[in-house]
Amino acid sequence: MVNDEQLRNLRVLAKKYRIRLKSQSEKWPPAHQATFQCIRNLSQYTFEAYKNTASANSASEPWKAQTLARAEWIVERATTLSNTLANSSEFSWRMHLENDILERFVVEVACPKCKHRLWRSDIESVHQDSSRAWDEVDQRKLKREPCKCSEAERPLDK
Repeated sequence: MVNDEQLRNLRVLAKKYRIRLKSQSEKWPPAHQATFQCIRNLSQYTFEAYKNTASANSASEPWKAQTLARAEWIVERATTLSNTLANSSEFSWRMHLENDILERFVVEVACPKCKHRLWRSDIESVHQDSSRAWDEVDQRKLKREPCKCSEAERPLDK
């Protein structure tokens, strides 16, 4: 809980660094409305909702169960670090946890057998402008198919 003095100090810092929180009633700049709406939608995406979709679509999206297990593992790892590094700096925490979180970005996406996707991001990039590059990204998204190989035939996803 933040006491009155801490709250005053935070307000002074916010004023000093010109930090102002926009209320939900304020209009977003037209050029950024779609992006901010995506961010708002993303902020409402909960672990429980993901867990429900993972259970319902386990046959067509087998990576979701592994993603759930990975999220739970990261929470346990962060909890363990919280207990063992309680008096450490943010840098120490990040050094111990960041690589575990970012590992997902270096994992192979395509099945070596069928070349289809081993996993697919549930939240994909969005854009507001139309350009040749974005059109190509959209076309590639439409062509993506999940791997249908049996678990024995495909590598274990992380």
